[in-house]
Amino acid sequence: MKSFEQSVTKSTSVEEMEQARRQLQLYDAHMNEYHHLREQWKQLNQEEVRLQEKANHLQQRKRRLESTLDEQRNLYPFLAYLNVEHWEKLYHLLVQLKEKKRTQNQMLRDKEEQLSIMNDIQKNLEAFYKMKKWEFYEENMEQQWHRLKEWVQDQSQRRQKITHAEQQLESLYKRAKENKVKQSTYMEQQQDLFKEAGVEKEDDYYTKAKQNKKHEEQQNQLQDLERQLQRMLSESEQKDYHVWTEVPEERVLSARLERLKSEKKKVEDEQKKNQQAMADNQSAIQQLEHSDERSSITHKLHREKAELQKQSEEWAAYQLAWKALEKTKHAYKEKYLPRILRKATDYFYRLTDGNYTDVKISPDDDRIKVISKQGFTYYPMELSRGTKDQLYISFRMALGETMADDLSLPFLVDDAFVHFDQKRLHLMIELFEQLSKKHQVILFTWREDLEEVFQSPHVLRLSENQ
Repeated sequence: MKSFEQSVTKSTSVEEMEQARRQLQLYDAHMNEYHHLREQWKQLNQEEVRLQEKANHLQQRKRRLESTLDEQRNLYPFLAYLNVEHWEKLYHLLVQLKEKKRTQNQMLRDKEEQLSIMNDIQKNLEAFYKMKKWEFYEENMEQQWHRLKEWVQDQSQRRQKITHAEQQLESLYKRAKENKVKQSTYMEQQQDLFKEAGVEKEDDYYTKAKQNKKHEEQQNQLQDLERQLQRMLSESEQKDYHVWTEVPEERVLSARLERLKSEKKKVEDEQKKNQQAMADNQSAIQQLEHSDERSSITHKLHREKAELQKQSEEWAAYQLAWKALEKTKHAYKEKYLPRILRKATDYFYRLTDGNYTDVKISPDDDRIKVISKQGFTYYPMELSRGTKDQLYISFRMALGETMADDLSLPFLVDDAFVHFDQKRLHLMIELFEQLSKKHQVILFTWREDLEEVFQSPHVLRLSENQ
């Protein structure tokens, strides 16, 4: 009986302990859940604070925007009767209208200036006619101008004749001056001849010239006689017979000898000076040839020649490359640009849901412009950020698809949907899925919601862990 009671007591204690252990486990589970819920509560509080700050920021932006709108409505009261979504179109219309108005004003100013110039010309023409005492009819201006044109042509022909006559006269003056200079030279030479001959008149000069010629002939005859006598008589016979009666005096011969010696000495001194100068020049040349300065200058010359040759080759290469680039650019414009514009227009039309119907290149400045379905023209800088991205992607896809005929390459897209709303994103996804049938498309993005959009079994997803 006692043992039975002990066993019952022991069994009861084990059950109590088991129950206590379960309660402790349940308590621990509740405590863990409590801590987890407390952490979630803190995170939710932090998220609520961030959302409240974001809401305050948006509220401030809303107040600033409303203040800006009120300011614009105060400045331009007609905006109060127009919805805000139409302000942008109205702005573009006003800009175009302002530009047309400015052009119109400029044309009116040009017209006034031209009319003023025409009136001045007409007044000058009338004054000219009065000066010439011609009849002037204001209602028949064409005939007046025709007559003036004939008069101008006649005056031009006369001026040409006068110019030709002046040129001929100038040529004659020039020839007369040259002849005068030649005559002066001849006169100087004539006076020198007269002075050397010791005469004052031309007749005396010719008379003396005849006398000199006769004297020379007599001297030649005398020399011939002397040679004949020397051949006929020996020296002893010449001395014995006193053949040479007219012997020059010694004094005259000595003076002539001294004069010749003096002239010889001068020529020798001049020769020595020239030889010394030539030796000095030769020495200077040798010093320059063996000096370091010459070698450095020669080395510098060769180096600069080599550099010049190298630059010439580079210039020739650049010229060839430039011509090749110009040729390639021209061929690209002729062959690919029209196709790229057609494809870009199609893609842009589809991406913008038909809001823009055409994409063109301006022939004046090669700038891209787009045409809206209302017929307005916009440049890329006037588009919104999302529309700019759509235009850029349209050109990228058109260029890749056009070039794929020669070289097929994958499309690399890096976060091209940052500024896209859901409608734009849906259109972009449809285009990429259609494009992936012919080309490989590699998309880099931080958006996790895109994973739900691409559900095709051919899509491969890569991450940093892979």
